[in-house]
Amino acid sequence: MSEVPTQVHDNPDKIDQPPKKELLRVLVTSGTTAMAHTISWAIAQGTVFGFDQPVILHLLDAKGTMSTLEGIVLELLDCTFPLLRQVLMTTVDDSAFTDIDAAFLLYEAPAMPVEEGVKLFRRYGSALETYAKKTIKAVVCGTYAPINAFVCMRSAPSIDRRNISALTRLEHNQALAQIAAKLSVAPNKVKNVIVWGGLQNIPDAYNAYFHHRDAVVAVTESVKDDDYFLKEFPDVVCSRGRTVHDARKKYPSLSKGKAACDHMHDWWQGTPDGTWVSMGVASDGSYGVPDGIVYSFPVCIGSDKNWVIVKGIKLQSVTEQKIQESVKHTMSEVDKALGSVLVS
Repeated sequence: MSEVPTQVHDNPDKIDQPPKKELLRVLVTSGTTAMAHTISWAIAQGTVFGFDQPVILHLLDAKGTMSTLEGIVLELLDCTFPLLRQVLMTTVDDSAFTDIDAAFLLYEAPAMPVEEGVKLFRRYGSALETYAKKTIKAVVCGTYAPINAFVCMRSAPSIDRRNISALTRLEHNQALAQIAAKLSVAPNKVKNVIVWGGLQNIPDAYNAYFHHRDAVVAVTESVKDDDYFLKEFPDVVCSRGRTVHDARKKYPSLSKGKAACDHMHDWWQGTPDGTWVSMGVASDGSYGVPDGIVYSFPVCIGSDKNWVIVKGIKLQSVTEQKIQESVKHTMSEVDKALGSVLVS
């Protein structure tokens, strides 16, 4: 018997409760994966879009996954989340993308060639163009995220390219964790680390600071060790995913799902004054990165959900060199994957 490609499940506890705020429709692709579980939980709980924001969750995965999706939906309903009004599970794009306000576009396939991701994200971009709201906020997560976000932008020409981004928050969070451990402080006390980069990430703590009692202290004032900042620190951050994989024989899912939620939360809610976060966004030419290339920058985000690349940051000469090298590598991979798309 063939499976029904789309099913809708209402939360029976909430059917008769009119929402105080307009419902948000949020899509999570690869909905049966562990990363999607983390994201779905956080969305339903309210930690992403707000504890007063009711949501309708859309879960999309490949054909043949409806039984697994149904099990996930049953668990979500059994959690009795007050904000989760409905769950739509589907294996078809039109149902998944129709009228969505936000999207987590997941892709984890490190062994696959970049061209496979290009095919998928052309499809996703076309679906965004055809079915989603034009105000959509979509974050591309996983393997080759900068290239796949670029493909999405080119495949959804009527959607502002500022509304599609790539996830680099995992590396940003990993950098925060390493600096916090070095300083023996809580991670939330550390602010303004940066992850630059396209396909190659460049962690940078030279502009970071931390709160100590009533004082704000530059990280470099507390740790006066260039070898640490230029060698040990970036090496640990950039190898963290492999370290996790070697330990548990799986790539990070919990930490990456949490990072995607952090990314969307800050995009939706804004960043506090004086702080920035790392996001993969379409370059405006800042720091020598060619316009339009999706690259990780420090950004500030206003209450209007618009991000702005932080300008005027003083870079170490080594960091400047690494940025230019990573730009060349990213553009080379974009050219190989897309052919003439980059200059079309």
